[in-house]
Amino acid sequence: MARRTSAGAGVERFNDYANSLRTKYNKKGSKQGSSKNVRGHRRTVAGLSMVNQDADSSYYTTLTIGTPSQTPTFDATKSSSLVVSSQSTDIQYGSGEVLGELVEDVVTLGSFTIQKQVFLAVVELTSGLLDGTVSGLLGLAWPSIAATQSTPLWQALTNNNHLDSPEFSFYMTRFNDDVNANTEEPGGIFTLGGTNSTLFSGDIEFLDMPVNTPTFWLLQISAITVQGSKVAITTGTSALAAIDTGTTLIGGPSGDIAAIWAAVPGSQTVPFMSGFYSFPCTTDVTVTISFGGTAWPINTSDINIGQLSATSTQCVGAIFDLGAGSNIDEGSGNPNWVIGDTFL
Repeated sequence: MARRTSAGAGVERFNDYANSLRTKYNKKGSKQGSSKNVRGHRRTVAGLSMVNQDADSSYYTTLTIGTPSQTPTFDATKSSSLVVSSQSTDIQYGSGEVLGELVEDVVTLGSFTIQKQVFLAVVELTSGLLDGTVSGLLGLAWPSIAATQSTPLWQALTNNNHLDSPEFSFYMTRFNDDVNANTEEPGGIFTLGGTNSTLFSGDIEFLDMPVNTPTFWLLQISAITVQGSKVAITTGTSALAAIDTGTTLIGGPSGDIAAIWAAVPGSQTVPFMSGFYSFPCTTDVTVTISFGGTAWPINTSDINIGQLSATSTQCVGAIFDLGAGSNIDEGSGNPNWVIGDTFL
């Protein structure tokens, strides 16, 4: 994950986050979990409260596992409903690795329960992979990239008619521009089974994913504007973008990112942060991204991730060169763009 840091931390730490994101999308599968033998339930929609961690660095919600139910940390030895397989595996994420064994147990998320959800019970993990009170990761992409070769929880709920509509949506709070923000703040709402019309205005733009076999949630970027003017970007499969709630920033191919920042007066590369650009802190950088017919604006506060230093008049931009220092190949199935919470 590429993450914002808490108040007072240096912006150079975003360089490490960007490298983690490059690693994540250079792999063919950073993978997830599954389910089977699900009991039928009345279709419904649920809004789950989230927590905003470290000024928009990450967002999390709570689920329970096992019998009796446990949260936030799961102890496999204390669940009477746990079924342990003989298969162990590891999962590579952009910012670390976990090792464990495949198990199945009761998992409850909000008002939804899966009786036999397959997941990885972790016994070892990279230091720093999880922050604060977070004790696990819940994948929301597709089973084709699941290291466990199983069905993700969200799709199990859809397949078994638990959801009122085969949709989920996010309303995320912003604290990156609040110098008084606490380590944990109200994070918004994760809606399963539909949308919450009280949390947005305007119309929803529905778009088909431009791939036959879904992996990540992919859309094709059709246009970008900067400071009110259209910027020329590569098109076709080179414009495929992963829409990733687990990523903070926006990453894209070298030429396109250079074109974006060339449209901002006073911008320059950051020598000690590979692929990043800075701009005058007095400038409001206005950017829109289109995937269909609608030009979606990015809040100028989200474009600015902080000063280069306490005395600098330059601020670092949240749109960076995803290809800098990586060996991602076009046409390899990996998206050239990753659209994270800066946009979302």
